[in-house]
Amino acid sequence: ITRGGASIAQFVDVLDQVLSGLSHAHERGILHRQVSPSTIRLVPDRGGRETVRLSGVGTSTALPSNAFFVSGDVTMAPEQVLGKAVDERTDLFAAAATAYAMLVGEGPFAREATFQETLRAIVYDKPLDVRMRRPRISRALAEWIERGMHKDPRERFSSASEMQDALLRALVRTIEGPTRETVRARDSSP
Repeated sequence: ITRGGASIAQFVDVLDQVLSGLSHAHERGILHRQVSPSTIRLVPDRGGRETVRLSGVGTSTALPSNAFFVSGDVTMAPEQVLGKAVDERTDLFAAAATAYAMLVGEGPFAREATFQETLRAIVYDKPLDVRMRRPRISRALAEWIERGMHKDPRERFSSASEMQDALLRALVRTIEGPTRETVRARDSSP
């Protein structure tokens, strides 16, 4: 999938399908381990609608330490970087990092970083604020991404279906009206 500048409608459609696929896999005890923009394929169905296909399910590819890469391609969760046990929430971290890349066009950590620097950032640094990089993103959607990328897996969504429901609620909150900050900014402008 192409990263960056996705419309909110396309973003939600793709992420909704990704999370449905992950939910289906997780219910069967399958972890993807590599959700990223490069593992999501949009395939037209018979009706012309783009259907998401996740490639690389259950695989884990180690990148060489001297690999050239875009930081948005590294969507590993902190527990993967540290070699700790992984579970469904590891895939959810990657889904949130992929969502970030879809909206912004770059990964959630430093733009010009080596592979080792990116791995360190995944473990220790807070992701760059999505709203600083794409200001029109709603607070609800930014909070959804932040929760999905929480360093502690226990603070993330507990399942793909919970994450999917929260995404749709964030979208409804976005559509229902402006946030208080938007109202304050609009009311204080000349």
